[in-house]
Amino acid sequence: MALANTTFVEISDFKFSSEILEWRNDEITRLNSINQDVISPSEHKSWLESKIKSRETMLLMHFFESKPCGLIKLDKLDQNNFGISINLNPEFRGKKLSSLIISKSLHYLIKQGDYSNINILASIKHSNIPSIKSFERSGFKQIENENSKELLLFKKNLKRISNILFLGYSSNETSLIEHLKNLGYDVTFENTKLENTALKKYDFVISYGYRHILTKEHLSNSKQPPINLHISYLPFNRGSHPNFWAYYDKTPHGVTIHQIDEGIDTGLLLLQKKIELNDEMTLRTSYYLLREEIEKLFIDNTDNLLYSTLKTYRNNFPGSFHLVKDLPKDVDWDLTINQYKDKKSSE
Repeated sequence: MALANTTFVEISDFKFSSEILEWRNDEITRLNSINQDVISPSEHKSWLESKIKSRETMLLMHFFESKPCGLIKLDKLDQNNFGISINLNPEFRGKKLSSLIISKSLHYLIKQGDYSNINILASIKHSNIPSIKSFERSGFKQIENENSKELLLFKKNLKRISNILFLGYSSNETSLIEHLKNLGYDVTFENTKLENTALKKYDFVISYGYRHILTKEHLSNSKQPPINLHISYLPFNRGSHPNFWAYYDKTPHGVTIHQIDEGIDTGLLLLQKKIELNDEMTLRTSYYLLREEIEKLFIDNTDNLLYSTLKTYRNNFPGSFHLVKDLPKDVDWDLTINQYKDKKSSE
């Protein structure tokens, strides 16, 4: 489901009252509520009116391809804490849309107010597994709930990220720049070599297909560790042309998102996925398949990556490294690896 097709408006009238009441009275929604009684139209009208009038509440109606798909309610609890809840249109259950509209709502909240560091709290019943997973995908962590044994309490610390430097592939080569813009970020693209202090003015830095090395001086000027998207199962095939070398050396295929340090693809790992590729694929086809996989991994975990909610780790096994000059000059990307090896052996 493409994030580019989701939009939202802040509710200031009763235009969507009937849809919201229908969602609130959905059978599954009521089962996952503390008070499971059906909500009457008069009760709903009174509730909605109070929320619209309140200066401490924000109601955001989200749309997918112009159809209302979910309501996010944000309540200001005090200067540093907000409560969040979601009512999803039942038609959109199972489509992993909840985490996307949660993320967009939080970005809107922190941009609208004079907030640089706030906590978002969500109370969820133990049995509401889909909602728990949605909030976890949005970077929420479970904390102790001293006020209720019936509800789990999830928290997310939100620091303002406004501008992102995207290094490497352009918007014509990757969907990720547009993805970040649709989330409300200001994105600057660059693929040339940077001055040592260039990272200083950005809140976050992403490298994907960038052909230059970020030095110690670059990293010392970064507000937080930049991340890199690499189409190999690190530490295998660090460096150049990882897809070719995974085939050639018969090492695992995969994709990895990792922090950048002073080495080449040696930073702490954030996310990783092994990909099974068969030898009947051409080198070009498998390359683009890995590109699709790593972009999907990024899109599904954008908040966790930008807001540093993932545990870093290392794989404790030997890896491999290749320079640009290591690639054979006669590689034909439209051959399978076996066709290429057969061609080499017959020469």
